[in-house]
Amino acid sequence: MQHIQQQQQNLNRVHQQQQENVSPQATEPWQNAATEIIVESMGEVVAREASGEEKEPPLPEAEYGDFNLGITPMDAVTATLANLGGRLFEDPDFPATSASLTYLENPPAASRQVVWLRPKDIVGPGKQPQLIKDGISRSDIDQGSLADCWFLSACAAVSARQKFMKIIIPDNQVLTGPEYHGIVWFRFWRFGKWYNVCVDDRLPTKNGKLFYGSCDDSEEFWVPLLEKAYAKLHGSYEALCGGHTMNALLDLTGGLGEKYEVALKAEEYQKLFLKILHAHRSGAFICASKRVQGQGQTEEVDKEGLVSGHAYTITNVVILKQGNGLAHLIRVRNPWNSATEWNGAWSDGHEFWNLIDKSVKEKLGLTHKADGEFWMDYRDFAQRFSIINICSAGPDFDGDGIPDQYGHVVMAFGNWVAGQTAGGRRTLETYTTNPQYLLHVTHTDNFNGDPTVDRCSIVISLMQEYRMSSRTEIPKAHYIGFHLYNVKPADSYARKVIPIGLAEKEGPYLNCRHVSERFHLKPGYYLFVPSTYDPYKEGTFLLRIFGVHKFEFIGPLQHLPNNG
Repeated sequence: MQHIQQQQQNLNRVHQQQQENVSPQATEPWQNAATEIIVESMGEVVAREASGEEKEPPLPEAEYGDFNLGITPMDAVTATLANLGGRLFEDPDFPATSASLTYLENPPAASRQVVWLRPKDIVGPGKQPQLIKDGISRSDIDQGSLADCWFLSACAAVSARQKFMKIIIPDNQVLTGPEYHGIVWFRFWRFGKWYNVCVDDRLPTKNGKLFYGSCDDSEEFWVPLLEKAYAKLHGSYEALCGGHTMNALLDLTGGLGEKYEVALKAEEYQKLFLKILHAHRSGAFICASKRVQGQGQTEEVDKEGLVSGHAYTITNVVILKQGNGLAHLIRVRNPWNSATEWNGAWSDGHEFWNLIDKSVKEKLGLTHKADGEFWMDYRDFAQRFSIINICSAGPDFDGDGIPDQYGHVVMAFGNWVAGQTAGGRRTLETYTTNPQYLLHVTHTDNFNGDPTVDRCSIVISLMQEYRMSSRTEIPKAHYIGFHLYNVKPADSYARKVIPIGLAEKEGPYLNCRHVSERFHLKPGYYLFVPSTYDPYKEGTFLLRIFGVHKFEFIGPLQHLPNNG
C-alpha cells in the first residue's frame, strides 16, 4: 500500500513541475479592434485523411458528458486495496467479460471463446512474470489480432524516450510476490493533465496465448497491460479498432503534433525528408501511414511486403554515402513484429548493403531478422506512404523539425456555448461572439543571421475536448480553427468591427482533436479567436501558447468597454 501511495506522490510532483511555467488566465477586458487579419489558420472544411486502419470505430456520436470513462481516482484505488483482504483485485469498471472486449450488445462467437488469465497463470510453472523485463524498447511490441496498429506504432515511437515511459508506467509494480495485488496502473495525458488508469491484470487469451498485443519476451507484460488500460479509456478493446496515430502520440506524451501529407513532387518530399531527419535527431516521435493502392483493401499485404492502410513507426533516418552519391534512408517498423517487411531496395539482405562498410552497418544496428523492421530509400518510401505524424516534446518555432527552447508558456481552458460564445466561422455574423484573447508580444528573438531577427516566435496549439463518457458512444468532433489579428489596444472593441484584409496563411478547419501553427510576429498586440466552423456547436477547448520570450496573454475578454 505504501509503495502505491509513494508512486502517486512522485508522479504528482512530476506533473506539478510540468505545469510550473503555466501562467494564470487573466480576466480583465481590453479595449481593442481587429483592424487587419495577420494569420488565418483555418478557412474551408477538410476532413482528416486517415489510413485504412486509422478510422473511428462505428459508434454513434454523443453530446459531451463527464469525460471520466476509464479514469480512476487514486484515493479510490487506495481504498479498494485496503479492503481486498488477501484477494486479488478485480476491476468492476472493466470486468473480465465480453463487455470489455466489444461494445456490441450481442458479441460475436469468437469473444465467447476468450479466457481471461493473469500473467502468473500465462507464463507457466518455473517462470516469473514481470511488467518490465530488461528495460523497454520498440522490439518488445507485438501486435495481436486487434487492429490497433495506430496505438502500438505510437507506443513504439515513445518507447525510445525513457523520460515519458517512466511517467506512463510508474515504477515498482509487480506481477508476483508478497506486494502483488493483481492491479496495475498507468498514466495518459488527456486534455492538459496526466490521468491515472487502473486495471486488474487479467488478460484475454485463447488456447493459453494472449489474444491481443503482447511482448516479444513471454515473461514481460507491459504491452498487453498498457493496451488494456488504453482500451478501458475507450470503453472496450474493440473501440481501439481504428484510430488516429497522432491522438495516441498526444495521449502518451502531451506533446505538440503536426501531420504532413507526403507529396510526390520531388521538391516537396525532399523538404519533408529534411524535416523528418531533423525531427528524429531531436528526439521527436514519428509515425507513418501506408497509402492504400488502387482498389486495395486495408490489412492486405502487397507483393512488396507492405501492409495497405497500416500504421508504422519511423525508427531511424540517415544519409549514407554510396559510391559517388548519397542514399537517403529511413528505417521503418511494422508493429506486427514479423517477417512481413519491405522486400525492395535496402531491405534486409539487399545487395546495396554490400557497398556499405561493416563499421557503418554496425553503427546502424543493421540486422537481418524477421522482426518487422526494415530500411527503405526515401524515394520508395514517399511513393508508398501517405501521412507522416511528428509529435515533439516542445514547440518548433522555425519549422525545421527540431524542438526549440521556449522561455514562456501559457495554458488556458475555454468554452464554446451555444447562443453565447459559439459563433462559428469568420464569414458569419455571429463570428465575433466567439471567445477572444489578447496576445501582447514585446521581445524579439535576436537569432543571429535569422530573417526573423526582428520578430517574436510563437507557437499556438488549439485542442478540443475529446474524452469518452460512455463505452457505446463517441464524442462529437467539431471542425476547429483559429484566427490571429493585429489590433490597436486603444481602439474600439472587436465585436464592432468586421475583420478585413488578406491572410498571410490559409488552411482548412479540421475535424481533429488538435491544430497548431507557428508564427513570427512583429512586437505588438494581437487578437486570438478560436472557433468551430459551424455556429452553435458546444464544446470545451484548451489553448497552449509557447514563446521564446515572455509574453502577455489576457482573456477571455469578457465585456464591451465603455468607449464614451
